[in-house]
Formats: sequence, structure tokens, C-alpha cells
Amino acid sequence: MQVSDNSVAKHLFYVAMMVTGMALSFGKWILFAKFLLPADFGAYSAVMASIVIGTYIGAVGLNEHLIQEGSRSHGLGQIAEVHKLRDRSIAVGLLMAGLLTVPTLTVSYMNNWWNLKATDFILVCALLVSTVVFVIVDSSLRAEQRALPFAGMLFLRAVLLIVSGYALVPYLGISGIFLAELASSVVAILVSLWMWGPSPRLKALGLSLAVIISLIKRGFSFLKLQLLRYASLVFDKWLVGWFIGMQALGQYSFLLITFLAFVAFAGVYNAVIIPRLISRYSKSNNLNALVKANRIQVGVFIIGSLILMPIYLWAASELIARHFSEYAFPHFFISLVFIYAGSMFHVATQFFDSMFYALQKQIELTFIATLSLLLFGLYYFVAGELLTPSVLWFSLAFMLTKVSWFLMTVVWFMKIKSSSVIIVC
Repeated sequence: MQVSDNSVAKHLFYVAMMVTGMALSFGKWILFAKFLLPADFGAYSAVMASIVIGTYIGAVGLNEHLIQEGSRSHGLGQIAEVHKLRDRSIAVGLLMAGLLTVPTLTVSYMNNWWNLKATDFILVCALLVSTVVFVIVDSSLRAEQRALPFAGMLFLRAVLLIVSGYALVPYLGISGIFLAELASSVVAILVSLWMWGPSPRLKALGLSLAVIISLIKRGFSFLKLQLLRYASLVFDKWLVGWFIGMQALGQYSFLLITFLAFVAFAGVYNAVIIPRLISRYSKSNNLNALVKANRIQVGVFIIGSLILMPIYLWAASELIARHFSEYAFPHFFISLVFIYAGSMFHVATQFFDSMFYALQKQIELTFIATLSLLLFGLYYFVAGELLTPSVLWFSLAFMLTKVSWFLMTVVWFMKIKSSSVIIVC
């Protein structure tokens, strides 16, 4: 009974750290929006979105590959292999970040896309490199199924970012945010390796060309899906900034805090609930039950989101009027409705991901992501070229992109049939 109590306590502690860490990661945007002017907040949002996509490219999918292969090695009791793969992934990630993403940031700085100072540029490059290492170390902890260290790493980074950002931003502005982001990432990595190690071996960081190419090939299939799925989250900020300027981008990015709140919820759900669902139903090899449970949860989530929608819209409108009036603009409320609806459908789509993975239908996910990216380009082209460019039209394009993605996922999911699962609609 004592073991069971300890297990429950650890699980609750893990969930608490995950929820708090996600809440703080979401809350940082509200805090920094308060300190920054809309144009600076738009630049910060665009740079951080670029770092996200740069991290995917720098890690070349090895973070996801590490979870898959590392979990297999962990299941066989080969913990040393997990650490070996982690160290090699870090080496390749640092190499690719230096060869691909840092030069791209250099071009953006030389063309003055985000109005960054030289010190800002250096901080952003360092932040990109540290984020690549962060996601790989994070993946190694997941592969070893070390739930508390994994959650603790995310929690520590979020707390450090909020505290250091609050202290630095009033004096350094956007430079203070970049410095806080970098410091929190580096400290979280060092503490994680020190407490839950082992630290990377220098010998493992020196790889032959054949090993590097082999690792890149293994990670590329994961990278391809990641880029297809998340490219639109970067391109939308680039396009909004290009068409209507940094001031409007700041207002648009402020609206997207709603989207980040939904994504934070999805992150907790995917980390805590989805693995338990798959484990529970796969033991009995009853995928029909898993599919049914997933579809029920999608329905409950959409209904719950619609019920909460009026309350959220009212609270957000009051918050804007009282504390963030500089982010207000004509048709703000309608734009917020579009962002809320699009965010709801985005998360609902993510709920289906685990089912596709359980059914080994990653190719279908890639196909849907490709179509969604094409539709995204169409919607944003219409908003920016054929209509009078405004935050309102780009918010509508955001919603249409997410709704289209959701509908394609549902239609494709309904068509999936195999000898082990038949979906009855």
C-alpha cells in the first residue's frame, strides 16, 4: 500500500509541476506584453517563433528519434545506450545549428528584419543553440521515463524565466527578455545534467562523418513532419509583420496569447493523459475502445471550450480595456473570436495525433500537414494581397487554417480501417 501511495503522490507532484510550468510558460507572454510596446512585443514574438523552427531544424528531428529509440533501449535495460544517443544527438544538433540556423539568423540581422541590436543578435544565436541542447536533454529524460526530472526541468526553466525576465525587462527592454530566456535555458540544462546526469562525454561529441549522416537520416523523417506542422506558426508572424508592420504584429501576437493558452493545455494533456490512454487500451489490443475514448474526449473538449468561450471573451475584453489598451484596435473582439475558435480546433486536431501514431499512420499525418500548409499559404495570401491587410483578416485566415486542418484530420481518420481497428461513424 505504501508503494501505491508513493506512486500516486509522485504522479500528482509530476502533474502539478507540469501544469504550473505550462501556466508560467503561458503567463510570460502576458508579463512581457505589459512591459513592452506593441512593436517590440511583435519583434519578440517573431524572433521566438523563428527560434522554435530553428530548433527543429538544428535538432534535425533527433529529439523525437531519441524518444523512440531511447525508449526502446530503456525497455531493454540498456540505459547507457540512451545516454550515448543523447550525446551524439547533442553533437549533431550543435553542428547543424552552426551550419544552418545561425547563418540564417545572421542574414535576418544584416537585413534588419526585426530591428535587433548587435547584442540582441548574439543573445538570440546563443539562445537558439541552448534551446537545441535543451530539447535533446528533455527528450533523453522522456526516453528514460523519468517523469519527475522531465517535469522539473520544464518547471525550473519557466520559474527562472519569469523571475529573471521580471527583473531585467524594465531596465533592458527586449534585450532583457532574450537574456532571461538564455539564462533560464542554460541553468535548466546544467541543473538537469548535474542532478539527473550523467553529463555528456567529450569523446561522444566527436563523431565521424558516417555517424553524423546516419543520425541525420534517422531524424529526418521526424523533422519533416515537425516542419510541415509548425512552419505555419512561424510564417504567419513573418507575413503579418511583412504586410502590416511590427505594431500590428504586436497586436496580432497579443491575440495569439489565447492560442498559447490552448497549446499549454494540450501540452499537459498529451504529456499526462494520452500515454496512459494508449498504455491502458493497447494492453488489451482493443484499439476500437481507444478510438472511441479519444473521439469522446475531442467532443467533450469542443463542447467545454464553446461553453467557456463567452466567459473568456468577456474576461479578455475587460483585461484589454483596463491594462493593455495599447494593444486594442478596431474589430478587436471579432478578431479574438476568430483566434479562440482557431485555437480550439488546433488542439482538437492534436488530440487525434496519438491515435494516428498508435495506428502507425504517420504518412497520413504528413499528407494532412502538407495540405494544411498549402491552405495556410492560400488563406494568408488572400488576406494580405486580395483584401485590405489588417489584423482582422489575418485572424480569420488563422481560424480557417485550423478549421480546415481539423476537418481533413476527421475525414481522414474516419476512413482509416485495418484488420485491428474499424472506426464506426
